[in-house]
Amino acid sequence: MWLKLYQILFNYTSKKVRKFLTFSESVTKIQKTGQNVITSTFNLLNSIVKRSLINYYFFIFAIYNNLETKAIMIKYFFKTLVSHYNKKYDRMINRSLFELNKNDSNFSLKFVDVGAAGDIHPRWKRISKFLDYIGFEPDKRSSELLVKSQNCKSYKIYPYALWNKKQKLKFNLTKKPEVSSAFKPNYKFLNQFMNSERFKIESIIELDSIDLDNLEIEGIDFIKMDVQGGELNIISGAENNLPKCIGLELEVEFNEIYENQPLFGDLQEKLSNYGFEFIDFVSLDRWERDDFNSFGQCVFGDALFLKSPEHMFLEQN
Repeated sequence: MWLKLYQILFNYTSKKVRKFLTFSESVTKIQKTGQNVITSTFNLLNSIVKRSLINYYFFIFAIYNNLETKAIMIKYFFKTLVSHYNKKYDRMINRSLFELNKNDSNFSLKFVDVGAAGDIHPRWKRISKFLDYIGFEPDKRSSELLVKSQNCKSYKIYPYALWNKKQKLKFNLTKKPEVSSAFKPNYKFLNQFMNSERFKIESIIELDSIDLDNLEIEGIDFIKMDVQGGELNIISGAENNLPKCIGLELEVEFNEIYENQPLFGDLQEKLSNYGFEFIDFVSLDRWERDDFNSFGQCVFGDALFLKSPEHMFLEQN
């Protein structure tokens, strides 16, 4: 049984790798047609945000009884495997950057980070010297923890709450700052799981919100959002920026962590109207009733949306 499962998983991984290589080859063909900048940027973004394969395999082993030790062993094996292919992704990023620099020595990516608590994510740090970084963080508790990156091409933080329009926005400050939201926590759902007190509302403040279009930030290439249910509202206030934007990484929920919040399907439907295709989940978070250990119910994750090179080519012509 163990050997058979191992073979199934290894074959599945090989198919994933072959599919990835096929994609790379198709991108190379498009590059030869003269669309180097568009395809290299798409390739770069897809590589940066490429997700790990590990959780899927770990989940398969979880459905079998008394295989915890073997599951840990196979997880370690796939970590090693993924580390190997991450090096390949790094080489792909370097090739993409080389192509982009060859076409434009002043190349940079205008990167908007909405919900910028903490430091720039490691996957973006590797190309920080090419980033014009613009962050938004209205919660003073989180903004005090921001680590300014000295390596970015440019770096600016706005203490604004982004929304779909200018208005007074009620904002719920929770016990854990990172889960504060304009939406009220859905305790009926949250109380089924451990540590739900982190969502306890400690105070409600009123913020002056603004839409991204109103700020007139030109030439946004990529938007990352982690705003606890507010992604759809912010996208609605950024519609003038979406035609030239290449991609978005959004925190998405599959269950209502907050009352009446938009879910993954709502975001996918909205973005499809602007030519964005759902590419992959960067991460998926599962909760068990009494533990957070990568098992259990899939509650939320980070989703990658990109415009295809073909769509970008049509837009430019």
